Amino acid sequence: SARLAAETCLLSCANSQMNCLKSLVQLEKDSLNERLRLIEELEEKVNAMDVRADLDLFIEHEKSEVPNGTTSMGDNDDGGIASALATLNSFSEGIGVGVGVAGMAELSSFSGWNDDDEEEVFHRDDLEDAVGILFKGEVYSNDSVSAEKKEQNFSELERSIQFLEKAVSEKSIRGRGYRASTCYALNNYRGKNTHLHHRKQYDGLCRVLDSLLDGCDREAADVANAKMCMMLAQTFYYVEDDNASEDRTNRLYPKEKLCHHPIWLDEDFWTQALFQCVTDSLANSGVMVRVRVKKSERNRKMKWHDLNFQDRADAASQIHAVIFSQLGALAHSMVEFGCSVEQACAFVRRLSVRHQLPLSQRAMLLSHLMYGSEESTPTNMIN
Repeated sequence: SARLAAETCLLSCANSQMNCLKSLVQLEKDSLNERLRLIEELEEKVNAMDVRADLDLFIEHEKSEVPNGTTSMGDNDDGGIASALATLNSFSEGIGVGVGVAGMAELSSFSGWNDDDEEEVFHRDDLEDAVGILFKGEVYSNDSVSAEKKEQNFSELERSIQFLEKAVSEKSIRGRGYRASTCYALNNYRGKNTHLHHRKQYDGLCRVLDSLLDGCDREAADVANAKMCMMLAQTFYYVEDDNASEDRTNRLYPKEKLCHHPIWLDEDFWTQALFQCVTDSLANSGVMVRVRVKKSERNRKMKWHDLNFQDRADAASQIHAVIFSQLGALAHSMVEFGCSVEQACAFVRRLSVRHQLPLSQRAMLLSHLMYGSEESTPTNMIN
């Protein structure tokens, strides 16, 4: 009987433990089912979300419930302060700043920096002399010069053009210096003689500029060279009819032949060009005066995070103005050099979003491109 009682108690205890385990499993199962139900409800709510409608509600709430919204200027349209300060920080740290045309022109003066002695080296003085031959207008247009002398002059002109074409089309680090030196030499004639007196001068200049663009890569120095080329292509001109006036409508610019070059269809080039233009503008503006150097015992540079909120907002506003003006000028140049209005508008949209320009500035740029390109100039648009 004692043994029977012990076994009965043991069986009862084991059954109780088993029932407890079953209860724990059921509780865990119920908990998981409840969690699954909640997750399914959450999934339904997430799938039903309308991001654009929620943003519209948020903006409407900011306008109606918060005095002046959350913008510092009170017009609900400040743009992105963080993006502007990132641009400012990149400039103050020298991030992405490369060698410009003048700097690369100096490099081409040195011929011993390339280890390959078998390659032909073009010296800066020779490049400048070849450019000088290109602009000897009186030699090619003077009727008093004999036919034989003219033929010699034209032969010399052709040799100079071929020399320049070969130098500026070289795809190397040294080639960037050649391109910069040629641009530098051409730029020196902007204030002397922009009128090309003979068709062969015009054709030769077009060939040189086209070869220069062929050699350009997307490094900072060559982007600067291509930008200079854009300016030169709209500076020098030729009037085909000798009896016609020199009005702009009768002028033939190298731009007419260069507008189909593939470099203009490369958005990466325009993006790099915008960065350089903004960097140059910041260097010459008063935006950096406040953040460049902080008078302190350590004499350290002031960072953007050292500024108070109002100073950050003011700096961002000035940076947006710089980006707005440069982006507008580049978008106009895109259209001038053969890009479609649709391509220019897409570029403006992407870069405006990237730099978080205020909506009013974005709308102004797009409106100018789509509706006012024939009535406005870049200067009018920027001002």
